[in-house]
Amino acid sequence: MRKTWLPWLILSPSLLFLLLFTWFPLGRSVYDSLFDTRMASDGAQYVGLDNFARLFADGVFWQSLVNNLLYILLTVVPGVTLALLLAVALSENHRVNRWLRTAFFFPMIIPMVSAAALWLFIFMPGLGLLDHYLAKLFGPMNNNWLGRSNSALLALALIGVWKFAGYYMLFFLAGLQSIPASTREAALMEGATRTQVFFKVTLPLLRRP
Repeated sequence: MRKTWLPWLILSPSLLFLLLFTWFPLGRSVYDSLFDTRMASDGAQYVGLDNFARLFADGVFWQSLVNNLLYILLTVVPGVTLALLLAVALSENHRVNRWLRTAFFFPMIIPMVSAAALWLFIFMPGLGLLDHYLAKLFGPMNNNWLGRSNSALLALALIGVWKFAGYYMLFFLAGLQSIPASTREAALMEGATRTQVFFKVTLPLLRRP
């Protein structure tokens, strides 16, 4: 009997936190979306799905949806790919590799406010580090990287990749370390190249459940 309730007892603080700060606000938001609340009026008027109808008819909503999907595509795909390459390159348990793993994971533990301030300095028009080094190659620069529609999304995606690639790398490292070294060594002894070993041995074993 003890084995039944003990896990739930251990999880109860986290479950309570999720209930109070995730599920309750989510449910409350859905409930409030069915009403029209005006600051000048005393109460809220039930309007059903009218708010959703206006939302789906708004072009700004669809543009923001497209922007979010593009951001996910530009962040997740390069971030996961970079994380996999880093994990493979740093899979050997050497001292230098351990330092490099820490360095690549470090952006993950930087508070988002601090990370935003850092990248605002890098992207600062004319005075930022990016424009400073580009000016050495192409002459004076005054690019508003975060203020132009053709570069803002790419700049934000770059920040996302920098922030989370090291976090994804840890998962790939754990998967790589679970693969017996003898498996890859046997493939190399059979004449396979390192590229073939990666695609034919390492990657399939990483994908296993």
